[in-house]
Amino acid sequence: MLPAPAGSRFFRHPTTPEAVGILLAALVLLNVISCAPHTIANRSLDRVAGTVRIVSDLGIDPAPLREQLESSLRDLSGPSGSSFEVCVYGFSRGRELFRYSGDESAQVESTAENMTVAVLIRVTKSENTARVLFAEASGENEARLYENITKKILHRLDMAGIGPAPAR
Repeated sequence: MLPAPAGSRFFRHPTTPEAVGILLAALVLLNVISCAPHTIANRSLDRVAGTVRIVSDLGIDPAPLREQLESSLRDLSGPSGSSFEVCVYGFSRGRELFRYSGDESAQVESTAENMTVAVLIRVTKSENTARVLFAEASGENEARLYENITKKILHRLDMAGIGPAPAR
Protein backbone atom coordinates (compact mmCIF):
# COMPACT_ATOMS: atom_id res chain seq x y z
CA MET A 1 0.00 0.00 0.00
CA LEU A 2 1.30 3.42 -0.93
CA PRO A 3 1.29 6.20 1.58
CA ALA A 4 -1.52 8.74 1.18
CA PRO A 5 -0.64 12.16 -0.17
CA ALA A 6 0.14 14.77 2.40
CA GLY A 7 -3.10 16.72 1.81
CA SER A 8 -5.43 13.71 2.14
CA ARG A 9 -5.74 11.25 4.98
CA PHE A 10 -8.03 8.65 3.35
CA PHE A 11 -7.57 8.89 -0.42
CA ARG A 12 -4.99 7.04 -2.41
CA HIS A 13 -4.70 6.86 -6.19
CA PRO A 14 -5.72 3.46 -7.61
CA THR A 15 -3.16 1.44 -9.45
CA THR A 16 -3.57 0.91 -13.19
CA PRO A 17 -5.22 -2.54 -12.85
CA GLU A 18 -7.60 -1.17 -10.19
CA ALA A 19 -8.50 1.82 -12.41
CA VAL A 20 -9.18 -0.50 -15.33
CA GLY A 21 -11.37 -2.69 -13.10
CA ILE A 22 -13.35 0.32 -11.83
CA LEU A 23 -13.80 1.60 -15.39
CA LEU A 24 -15.00 -1.81 -16.64
CA ALA A 25 -17.43 -2.15 -13.72
CA ALA A 26 -18.84 1.33 -14.47
CA LEU A 27 -19.25 0.49 -18.17
CA VAL A 28 -21.03 -2.78 -17.38
CA LEU A 29 -23.36 -0.97 -14.96
CA LEU A 30 -24.14 1.76 -17.54
CA ASN A 31 -24.78 -0.89 -20.19
CA VAL A 32 -27.19 -2.77 -17.94
CA ILE A 33 -29.05 0.43 -17.07
CA SER A 34 -29.29 1.58 -20.70
CA CYS A 35 -30.59 -1.81 -21.89
CA ALA A 36 -33.31 -2.03 -19.25
CA PRO A 37 -36.83 -1.41 -20.57
CA HIS A 38 -37.77 2.19 -20.02
CA THR A 39 -41.05 2.70 -18.25
CA ILE A 40 -42.68 5.96 -17.42
CA ALA A 41 -43.76 6.23 -13.83
CA ASN A 42 -47.46 6.88 -13.35
CA ARG A 43 -48.25 6.23 -17.01
CA SER A 44 -51.95 5.71 -16.98
CA LEU A 45 -53.33 3.58 -19.79
CA ASP A 46 -56.97 4.03 -20.68
CA ARG A 47 -59.20 2.60 -23.34
CA VAL A 48 -58.76 4.67 -26.49
CA ALA A 49 -61.68 5.73 -28.65
CA GLY A 50 -61.25 5.54 -32.38
CA THR A 51 -63.29 6.47 -35.43
CA VAL A 52 -63.12 5.23 -39.00
CA ARG A 53 -63.93 7.52 -41.91
CA ILE A 54 -63.98 6.50 -45.56
CA VAL A 55 -63.89 9.15 -48.26
CA SER A 56 -66.92 8.81 -50.50
CA ASP A 57 -66.59 7.85 -54.18
CA LEU A 58 -63.41 5.82 -53.75
CA GLY A 59 -64.79 2.89 -55.68
CA ILE A 60 -64.64 0.58 -52.68
CA ASP A 61 -67.54 -0.93 -50.78
CA PRO A 62 -67.23 0.88 -47.42
CA ALA A 63 -69.31 -1.54 -45.31
CA PRO A 64 -66.92 -4.54 -45.19
CA LEU A 65 -63.85 -2.32 -44.81
CA ARG A 66 -65.45 -0.32 -42.00
CA GLU A 67 -66.56 -3.54 -40.27
CA GLN A 68 -63.05 -5.04 -40.49
CA LEU A 69 -61.35 -1.90 -39.18
CA GLU A 70 -63.82 -1.16 -36.39
CA SER A 71 -63.76 -4.73 -35.07
CA SER A 72 -59.94 -4.86 -35.12
CA LEU A 73 -59.43 -1.39 -33.61
CA ARG A 74 -62.05 -1.76 -30.87
CA ASP A 75 -60.08 -2.77 -27.75
CA LEU A 76 -57.02 -0.55 -27.79
CA SER A 77 -55.47 1.36 -24.92
CA GLY A 78 -53.05 4.23 -24.67
CA PRO A 79 -52.13 7.28 -22.61
CA SER A 80 -54.99 9.04 -20.85
CA GLY A 81 -56.85 11.48 -23.06
CA SER A 82 -55.74 9.84 -26.31
CA SER A 83 -57.92 9.00 -29.28
CA PHE A 84 -57.42 8.30 -32.96
CA GLU A 85 -59.13 8.70 -36.30
CA VAL A 86 -58.49 6.53 -39.35
CA CYS A 87 -59.38 8.12 -42.68
CA VAL A 88 -59.32 5.93 -45.79
CA TYR A 89 -58.50 8.39 -48.58
CA GLY A 90 -57.11 6.27 -51.41
CA PHE A 91 -58.07 3.08 -53.19
CA SER A 92 -56.96 1.47 -56.43
CA ARG A 93 -58.11 -1.76 -57.96
CA GLY A 94 -54.63 -2.05 -59.43
CA ARG A 95 -54.25 -3.59 -62.81
CA GLU A 96 -57.28 -5.18 -64.41
CA LEU A 97 -56.59 -7.79 -67.06
CA PHE A 98 -59.15 -8.71 -69.69
CA ARG A 99 -58.61 -11.83 -71.78
CA TYR A 100 -60.53 -12.40 -74.96
CA SER A 101 -59.85 -15.53 -76.96
CA GLY A 102 -61.42 -14.25 -80.17
CA ASP A 103 -64.25 -16.75 -79.91
CA GLU A 104 -67.63 -14.98 -79.97
CA SER A 105 -69.18 -17.59 -77.66
CA ALA A 106 -66.39 -17.46 -75.03
CA GLN A 107 -66.61 -15.07 -72.09
CA VAL A 108 -64.14 -12.30 -71.50
CA GLU A 109 -62.07 -13.16 -68.43
CA SER A 110 -61.16 -10.32 -66.09
CA THR A 111 -58.85 -10.40 -63.08
CA ALA A 112 -57.63 -7.68 -60.72
CA GLU A 113 -54.10 -7.60 -59.32
CA ASN A 114 -52.42 -5.60 -56.59
CA MET A 115 -55.29 -3.66 -55.12
CA THR A 116 -54.05 -0.87 -52.82
CA VAL A 117 -55.57 1.25 -50.10
CA ALA A 118 -54.10 4.31 -48.35
CA VAL A 119 -55.05 5.68 -44.94
CA LEU A 120 -54.24 8.64 -42.76
CA ILE A 121 -54.14 8.06 -38.99
CA ARG A 122 -54.58 11.08 -36.73
CA VAL A 123 -53.66 10.51 -33.08
CA THR A 124 -54.98 13.13 -30.67
CA LYS A 125 -54.11 13.88 -27.06
CA SER A 126 -56.56 16.05 -25.14
CA GLU A 127 -58.30 17.15 -28.37
CA ASN A 128 -54.99 18.31 -29.94
CA THR A 129 -53.32 16.50 -32.82
CA ALA A 130 -50.31 14.66 -31.43
CA ARG A 131 -49.24 12.67 -34.50
CA VAL A 132 -50.29 12.15 -38.08
CA LEU A 133 -49.31 8.82 -39.59
CA PHE A 134 -49.81 7.30 -43.03
CA ALA A 135 -50.19 3.66 -44.02
CA GLU A 136 -50.61 1.92 -47.34
CA ALA A 137 -51.20 -1.75 -48.07
CA SER A 138 -51.86 -3.95 -51.05
CA GLY A 139 -53.50 -7.30 -51.65
CA GLU A 140 -54.66 -9.55 -54.43
CA ASN A 141 -58.28 -9.52 -53.24
CA GLU A 142 -60.41 -7.42 -50.92
CA ALA A 143 -60.18 -9.80 -47.95
CA ARG A 144 -56.36 -9.84 -48.09
CA LEU A 145 -56.30 -6.08 -48.66
CA TYR A 146 -58.43 -5.42 -45.56
CA GLU A 147 -56.28 -7.77 -43.49
CA ASN A 148 -53.04 -6.13 -44.63
CA ILE A 149 -54.21 -2.55 -44.01
CA THR A 150 -55.49 -3.50 -40.57
CA LYS A 151 -52.05 -4.89 -39.65
CA LYS A 152 -50.35 -1.74 -40.93
CA ILE A 153 -52.72 0.52 -38.97
CA LEU A 154 -52.18 -1.48 -35.76
CA HIS A 155 -48.42 -1.26 -36.28
CA ARG A 156 -48.53 2.52 -36.80
CA LEU A 157 -50.76 2.98 -33.75
CA ASP A 158 -48.37 0.86 -31.69
CA MET A 159 -45.55 3.20 -32.75
CA ALA A 160 -47.68 6.06 -31.40
CA GLY A 161 -48.16 4.33 -28.03
CA ILE A 162 -51.61 2.89 -28.67
CA GLY A 163 -51.89 -0.89 -28.54
CA PRO A 164 -53.95 -3.82 -27.38
CA ALA A 165 -55.61 -3.37 -24.01
CA PRO A 166 -53.80 -5.24 -21.22
CA ALA A 167 -55.62 -8.23 -19.74
CA ARG A 168 -57.20 -7.45 -16.42
